[in-house]
Amino acid sequence: MLILPLPLFLSVSACPQAPALPATPEAFAAAVGARKAWLGRAPGLEVWSDEDEGFKEVDEPARKAWTMASEWIGGPLLPEDQVARVLVLHGEERLQAYFPLFVAECQRRHVPAPGADFVQGVVRSGSGLWSNPPAVWINGQILHKDDLATRVVHDLGAIAARFLTSPYGNQPPECLEEGFAGMLMRHALKKPTGLVSHQGAAQASTLHGYGVFAGIGAASNDYSNHPASWPGILKQAVQKMRKEKELEPKSRVDQLLLRNESEWARADYAYAWAVIEFLFDPLEPYGGVAADPKFKRGATPLAESRRSVTVAVLEQLREEFGGADAPARAARMRELVLERSGETPEQLHAAFMRWVEAAMPKK
Repeated sequence: MLILPLPLFLSVSACPQAPALPATPEAFAAAVGARKAWLGRAPGLEVWSDEDEGFKEVDEPARKAWTMASEWIGGPLLPEDQVARVLVLHGEERLQAYFPLFVAECQRRHVPAPGADFVQGVVRSGSGLWSNPPAVWINGQILHKDDLATRVVHDLGAIAARFLTSPYGNQPPECLEEGFAGMLMRHALKKPTGLVSHQGAAQASTLHGYGVFAGIGAASNDYSNHPASWPGILKQAVQKMRKEKELEPKSRVDQLLLRNESEWARADYAYAWAVIEFLFDPLEPYGGVAADPKFKRGATPLAESRRSVTVAVLEQLREEFGGADAPARAARMRELVLERSGETPEQLHAAFMRWVEAAMPKK
């Protein structure tokens, strides 16, 4: 038996293995049993499809959304060794063909791999999301073409949110994930469709968690998950908040940051979008100026803005709490947002209400 000297053994064992996933359209097509495959790229992103029609529906929106998100953050969304992949495959047979290659890539990276039930979930529901290595799985055979781009952009936003708070892509605070995904959907898509990502936020469920939203009414409840309805929902909610003699603490922005998956209500999609849009606004100040009703917004991004504060919060969260669970990171995110803005929970919420009334995007 040949025994290598220790330094040579270490250098050999440290050599990275070749990626297990196909790197060219020809290899991808052969791997999934397709006649041809298509590939689109942006920095840190690959869009793959086994059919031309599915590729045309998702390629441009995916690249546009990913580029937007990178610009908001001011840099790459993923670690250098990661690439987010959008996989548009048509039918169970092709999804199953790609699955063992993905599992092998997980093993190569020494990270947990999805079980066989993951693919079955994609087959049934039309889409699935895996964080590390980051991938959006789409079953193009069952999704309507209007839904393809929305699913892809939403899940790319979720992937971005996961890596914004953890170098490992761990589950982020629920508000950040859904709010960031919602913000991308509204900015990158002309006509996003409505999504419900939580089983507990079904159409018939009561809008709970913050009192003013519970009074919006049945008509809004039916469409509260649709991005086109979100600005109107927020306007109504803030009007109700203004009429409250004493605002219920659960209604405040800082409490939404703590909301977990089991507490998620249907209208929380709208609320999360507005809060994250507010926190990422480069024209919005923070501190005492933010709640001043006489403040007039300019057209030039501020050197110190809500966005700069939020990006700094996420950087600190990723460095200090990247391995913590979602509730711990949510609690720390709330603390950092208040600490870095120099605001109390009440002041932060007052600034948010003024922003909804005066600066919230309407389209």
